[in-house]
Amino acid sequence: MAGLRGRWSPNKKSARWSAVGISLVLGATTLAAVLPAQADDPTPSAQLFGAGPDGEQTEPVFDVEDAIEQTVWVESSVDSDGEGGNDRIGVRIRRPDVPASELQVPAIINPSPYNRGTRAFSWVNDYLTELGIDVFGDEVESPPALPYSPNFFLARGYAVIEADMAGTGTSTGCPSTGGRPDVAGIESVVEWLNGEGTAYTERTGGEPVEATWSSGSSALVGVSYEGTLPIGVAATGVEGLETIVPIAAISSWYNYFRANGAVKTGYFDPLAGGVLTRDPAPIDVPNDETGDDYRACDDEMIDIVGAAERRTGNYNAYWDARNYNNDAEEMDASVFLVHGLTDWNVQSQHFGQFWNALTRYDVPRKLWLHRGAHTSPANIDNERWEPVLHRWFDHWLYGLDTGVMSEPMADVQSVHDPFGWQTYSNWPVPSTRDVPVYVTPEDGDGAGGLASSEPEDELGVETFTESYTANENAIVRNAFTPQTYRRVYLSPVLTQDVHLSGTPWVRLGARFSGNANVSAVLMDYAADNSGTSSGNVIVSRGWMDVKSVRTLWAEDEINQQRQYVVNFEQMPKDYVFPAGRRIGLVVTGKDNRIFAPDGATPATIDLKLELSSLRLPIVGGKPALGF
Repeated sequence: MAGLRGRWSPNKKSARWSAVGISLVLGATTLAAVLPAQADDPTPSAQLFGAGPDGEQTEPVFDVEDAIEQTVWVESSVDSDGEGGNDRIGVRIRRPDVPASELQVPAIINPSPYNRGTRAFSWVNDYLTELGIDVFGDEVESPPALPYSPNFFLARGYAVIEADMAGTGTSTGCPSTGGRPDVAGIESVVEWLNGEGTAYTERTGGEPVEATWSSGSSALVGVSYEGTLPIGVAATGVEGLETIVPIAAISSWYNYFRANGAVKTGYFDPLAGGVLTRDPAPIDVPNDETGDDYRACDDEMIDIVGAAERRTGNYNAYWDARNYNNDAEEMDASVFLVHGLTDWNVQSQHFGQFWNALTRYDVPRKLWLHRGAHTSPANIDNERWEPVLHRWFDHWLYGLDTGVMSEPMADVQSVHDPFGWQTYSNWPVPSTRDVPVYVTPEDGDGAGGLASSEPEDELGVETFTESYTANENAIVRNAFTPQTYRRVYLSPVLTQDVHLSGTPWVRLGARFSGNANVSAVLMDYAADNSGTSSGNVIVSRGWMDVKSVRTLWAEDEINQQRQYVVNFEQMPKDYVFPAGRRIGLVVTGKDNRIFAPDGATPATIDLKLELSSLRLPIVGGKPALGF
């Protein structure tokens, strides 16, 4: 049973029950079995717990129409806008109408930079250009929908909370693209709910407010940026945060905007400016005399762009401070991690590296991998999703034995059956083994080969010149048709299904005529590669700037005489290659997911085949590969 930190104490400061103390009283009996024993008590709190499908669960006993609504501003620990006084974080609370002496409730917090929407790209461009920033990037996308129903949990004895990230919505301060102000503001909300910190009735001034209704336990949940904030906050080890549910979330901001020294396309500059919606600035009027509150963040916007060293793909102190994987050891909260296996916005590297860190430090965890893109699991299979989320929150926030921690750790949606799911005791699938796969020369049919045995003879060199204009479809289609800007290597036609589970790695030996990026795409091809869309399925991909082969912290000029060997990971995936198709590897230079190196022109790449290979994580190892 999860820890029971003061959930039923009428005065949490003077009568908080410790998890140890309760266990001495209850022994093996659960809290739910003891407290609702007053069967004749008609109050909702007395009827809150009931029997669930695999244990206990909270019941919908509170009328959401009667919920108490409250708005406060919680003081952060930082002053990110430099105006004097720490940032204040706007918090809107809905909670059951029940006296604190009868029941103190846990909180489910959705932290967000999007509660007032985002600014138009034209506004961001004008604003940042005025600050002397040469803007590059795209329109900021609208955030995915909430991954849960607040009313569902409100009725079951939870407070549901919206918290505006610093510099957004009703909060003061400035957004920092994953930096300390982003995290500290939401951390302060968790602390206030746990009896620490201070909240006020107004954005400035006002009277102090205590969360006397709070049990002290909270969860953070969200999708995309809203799911990234929970990881950052959990990495601080803040007390009172019992669990997080990060969905399609960033675990290292470097990996969102960079790839092994390459600069990814996206919206680095527009993201910081796009969420700068702090009240009372109208988001569509840049210089109105009553709407210039955002001007307090001018210096912060300049610092964000300058510190990121955006004209190179170098890793530096700015990015290291935004790599939450570094602090996984500090996490006291459990983690229910969710990601889409076709998400090319927040790519699956983020869940893969974070999951590895959680595994290394044995953080209590669960994993959900669905076949959708950058979206909420509620949009994929809510009939399956909502019950497991309910069991998760009941266990970690109310201490109920719901059975959720006895279930298989990983749920993976089927590749070829959208209504099917597989469960595993861990992920990657425990029987997975890394299998070396070697490239072989083109033999007259327009494509090279893939073999599971290392070639004994020298294989020679294949040359291509990268294209700055070929789009994604052009790069991967028609595998048997030679193109000057790529090389394709194909397995034999598969005689059995091949299950890939984990992170593929690419090793390429090559000489380069100048500054170059390399891209490698793992493909599922039809046997004859007819060129139709069904014949080309992108499974995974990865990138590297060759100037960063020694270290990500600095660039080295390309030596045209040097024989380079570059190693880089592709995106973690769980995928089944069906029998009758082929596994393919497409090697090219720059593709449309990354920018060309600053000032470079397309490079000629001499690929040395005997130094080039794949490492594929295959369930069942080499015998299961089938070739």
